Amino acid sequence: MKSKILQNIPKLYLMQFFSELIFFIPIMIPFFGGLGFSMKEILMLEGAFAAMLVLFEIPSGYFSDRVGRKKTLILGTLIQLIGLILFVFSNEYLWFFIGELIIGIGSSLVSGTVEALIFESLAEAKQSSKYKEIQGNIFSFARIGSLFSNILGAILAIISIRLPFHLTLITWTIWFLINLTLIEPEKHEMESEKWQHFKRIFRETFGGDKKLGLFIIYSSIPYGFFFITFWLYQRYMEFIELPIFYFGFVIAAMNIASIIGSKYGKEIESFIGQKLCMILLPLVAVLDWILLANIQTFWAIPFLTITSLLWGLTMPLFYDYIQQTISNDRRATVLSIRSFFSRGIYFVFSPLLGIVTDLWGIQDALLASAILLFIFSGASLIGLRKVGVL
Repeated sequence: MKSKILQNIPKLYLMQFFSELIFFIPIMIPFFGGLGFSMKEILMLEGAFAAMLVLFEIPSGYFSDRVGRKKTLILGTLIQLIGLILFVFSNEYLWFFIGELIIGIGSSLVSGTVEALIFESLAEAKQSSKYKEIQGNIFSFARIGSLFSNILGAILAIISIRLPFHLTLITWTIWFLINLTLIEPEKHEMESEKWQHFKRIFRETFGGDKKLGLFIIYSSIPYGFFFITFWLYQRYMEFIELPIFYFGFVIAAMNIASIIGSKYGKEIESFIGQKLCMILLPLVAVLDWILLANIQTFWAIPFLTITSLLWGLTMPLFYDYIQQTISNDRRATVLSIRSFFSRGIYFVFSPLLGIVTDLWGIQDALLASAILLFIFSGASLIGLRKVGVL
């Protein structure tokens, strides 16, 4: 049985690879801009996606704990395919908005469930100690998929701006089919009263263990702002007049940086220590955005990769701390609570930063991102210090 459940691991590698073959990502801002959408409207589209994640993140994690990892992933990918179909054939803002809503619901089902499936598959095979390594590898496979699709997507956009959307429909179909072959880990008994069980999970996460609750909040903050600035970076590339053909190469370089971060996150943490690592992660991002807010040159492009390096670094480190602290019957729910906070940050601040971009420009938007990240990360670090984590 051990060897059978471990078959999930290579399948998860493939799943993450195909799920990240999103060929339209590097040309999203120019594509929507070409349709006449403002930066506020574009980030509102992404905000609609984030809103669905905020609304469904915790219930979907609970759904995963109740129904099972495999069924949840199958349903989640199927829903995302439906949303993508709207993207492929839409021209009007309303249909893109609806498509984002649908994809957000599907993504909320996948979010947290993959990480829970990894840990539980390893735990059932009595190889939990490999979680951080496997999580880092899976993240790397996802970034390799992004790397490939970023370069090819920008090239295909030269032929037809719609072609990257059609190709993504094929890769996501393959992703869906791989989900059908997964093996469900052993189901753990849960309380018969669903609502009481959910309240217990939330209470234990933020009431019983203050360290875990504060850590979830802290780890959510950089993620939320990293997501926002990813889209702002495309506008920054337009700002420095980089040809769209090169957008994919720049975003590919960002993915290489995130692969390096995820692959060597454990070694970096061991070298500089967990506490210093937690302080430096948001601080380096803040300094990077302040720098970009003050320069306009092609030589600034390498600085676009720094946030991606930090993103890759945080994946195995943050998830490992949370995974080792929680039990199987609430694993996906707790992970979804973490995603709930990060998506909530995106939902609240992305329209605001879109307005700043439209009114005052991309550099002011990056400066505002730096200020906000500094304030919220600083407050959460102070909280962690008070409970003895720092």
